[in-house]
Amino acid sequence: MNNSVLNVYEGTSALKLNPSVLRAALYLRLSKDDDEREGDSASIQTQRAMLEQYCEAQGWEVVAIYQDDGYTGLNMNRPDLMRMLKASRTNRGNEPW
Repeated sequence: MNNSVLNVYEGTSALKLNPSVLRAALYLRLSKDDDEREGDSASIQTQRAMLEQYCEAQGWEVVAIYQDDGYTGLNMNRPDLMRMLKASRTNRGNEPW
């Protein structure tokens, strides 16, 4: 993973978003201990599936996925976590994440 925001729905634009539906960004983190595996680990796949199912059950639209690989949970200075927090402060209203 290159620590960049994944747009889960290509072509999502402010015009296509329903303003009455809450939008969500997902954050996934791969433990340092799991970082030596090739590709997405079962942990990342499980995290993503569970979060997507939860959002769907709530009626929320997932517009972005952030993922940090190989960072300990004790370190809050993770690149995509920081990007997500910044986006949450700057993307208010009807604009997509």
